[in-house]
Amino acid sequence: MGSIVRITSFILIICSLASPMQAQILIYHPTNEVLEDLRRDYFDDLLMLALEKTRADYGDYEVQPSPKMEWRRLLVLMKQNQYPNMVLVESYRDGFGDAINASYINYPLDKGLLSYRICFVNAAVKEKVAQVQSLDELRQFTIAQGTGWPDVAVLRSNGFTVLEFETYPSLFKMVIGGRADLYCRGLNELKNEYETYKELGQLEYDESFVLQYPLPWFFYISNSNRVLHQRVSQGLARAEKDGSLKKLWLEHFKSSIEFAKLKQRKLYRLENHNSLHVDGDYQHYWVDPFTLE
Repeated sequence: MGSIVRITSFILIICSLASPMQAQILIYHPTNEVLEDLRRDYFDDLLMLALEKTRADYGDYEVQPSPKMEWRRLLVLMKQNQYPNMVLVESYRDGFGDAINASYINYPLDKGLLSYRICFVNAAVKEKVAQVQSLDELRQFTIAQGTGWPDVAVLRSNGFTVLEFETYPSLFKMVIGGRADLYCRGLNELKNEYETYKELGQLEYDESFVLQYPLPWFFYISNSNRVLHQRVSQGLARAEKDGSLKKLWLEHFKSSIEFAKLKQRKLYRLENHNSLHVDGDYQHYWVDPFTLE
């Protein structure tokens, strides 16, 4: 997900929430772009965990698929308060919340995993990439990303050449076919995506380095719905305190962390100039994946 904003961002539309204990919450989430795309599953489960932790205080909830909606249109409607009970999962960048009249809950949903990027690599340059010993050397390789993804600005501001492509599945084909040298994914995304898309052709992933830059992912909720904001925030805090959130996180991501074999990789840290004004308290909840292997 990484790295996944316009195409892959997780969206939940929550209807019929008037006040605590007065109505059942009806939760909608969009159909995945492709059936094999599992990136939203954790965020879906996490929101339901938060709602479950607050059921006694705020009432019941139900989850249903939502109608498909073009991403830009959805943001416009949220800004216009057409969907005051909508919840978005988004990576933080300065000004995004103000642009859609929403506020984020200051809890990093993935505990920082999407800040670690491991790359699929074109087979023809895999050996050359593995020999890289510095960021300057790494910058000679082109990186594929989705159009408008937050990683695009981060990578370019750190001196990388980034090629943008429209659709999520096409990105795997671009790196297989040599249109780009690398296609960098979140630490928690690589394993499932490799297993899903390796049948497209000679899909390989680099085993020599990992990039890291601050890229916290939050729940965003309309400023007009403080009750929902409060409920989800309380639910996350309770799940964090009783350990159920960490348990869910491990269930989804432990195998992906082990698959990445981080300790054998060189770590290169980059700056994210698009998150200068984020509340830094979220880092308290980050987990160092290097310690989990």
